[in-house]
Amino acid sequence: MTMRNTDPSRPTTTRLRRAMALLVLLLLAAAVLALWAGRQTIGLAALETDEMARLLLFRLRLPRVLMAALVGSSLAMAGAALQALFR
Repeated sequence: MTMRNTDPSRPTTTRLRRAMALLVLLLLAAAVLALWAGRQTIGLAALETDEMARLLLFRLRLPRVLMAALVGSSLAMAGAALQALFR
């Protein structure tokens, strides 16, 4: 019989892992949606045949999504650093 962590202030590792997995899946879904959504929707078949679709994806949408991820992670690290500083 395994003993569970009874300290209510500390989440169990399985709960934390589930939450992280869910958040990563949500982040990937948002990134795919940001790459797909726009005035002109881009399908996978269009990437193989349409040069304009490839240019639109790789020169406009993908850099925008990657920059948003970089800015978001930078803001998260700055917020965590400020919380650690002022506690």
